[in-house]
Amino acid sequence: AIFRNRERRAVRHAWLSLRATMYVAVDVAAYKAMEKERREAEAARIQAVRNAAEHQLALDAADAARAAAERNNANIVEDARAQLDAAEVRVRRAADGLEAAHAELDAVRNETEAANDAAEDATAIAIERAER
Repeated sequence: AIFRNRERRAVRHAWLSLRATMYVAVDVAAYKAMEKERREAEAARIQAVRNAAEHQLALDAADAARAAAERNNANIVEDARAQLDAAEVRVRRAADGLEAAHAELDAVRNETEAANDAAEDATAIAIERAER
């Protein structure tokens, strides 16, 4: 009977050890997924900053075209108007890109928050199970 009890305890201990290992593996996978989403969110943030810089460059180009149109004669004014139109198109494109980047950044931020919540839930569940 003593041998059987020791054998049962050894089997139970091995089983609990295996379960704890599985919970750690689940936590590691969740952490890796969370880190991947964090990196993606950072990449989206960097892209948003780049889009903002391009937007500012396009605004500066539009301002320069307006200044040239005010300073120069009629022929140059016509050329400047063409440059202004092109700059405004770039501004609109950059503004559209900036809006899209902001929307994507918000979506990634929401996904990251959801991933953080899920990782916390998974960790809490793993801890509860490990304590049982």
